[in-house]
Amino acid sequence: MGVRRRAVRARDRARGVTRTNRPGALRAGTVFEVSAMLRGAGFERIAFERYDCDLCMGRSFDEAIQFAMALGPAGEIIRLAGEEGEKLKPQIVIALRDALAQFVRADGSVWGPSSAWFVTAINPRAP
Repeated sequence: MGVRRRAVRARDRARGVTRTNRPGALRAGTVFEVSAMLRGAGFERIAFERYDCDLCMGRSFDEAIQFAMALGPAGEIIRLAGEEGEKLKPQIVIALRDALAQFVRADGSVWGPSSAWFVTAINPRAP
């Protein structure tokens, strides 16, 4: 499990938050929820196809850190923690550097594993 995911889980446990409906990895629970939502809207032949690929996080290491801080859980932790988050920012940057170092390519760009889901369905009542 990555540094960012561990940090988010630790934060959520400390707050007593259960994150079962959050955006992110599509697990069996959310597959059923999305399917139920689509069926409820009249869709049929619902299919999920996982697509794994590397995602360019930045053309440089610093750009990748900025990307992770802006869009990832690390940035969310800092924003939600307010002043305390800002104080911890240097430590979070160090943790991100350690975690992302393994994804630096020969040209200096940083590519990390990513996954997306293609969801298809047919609405038989559509014109």
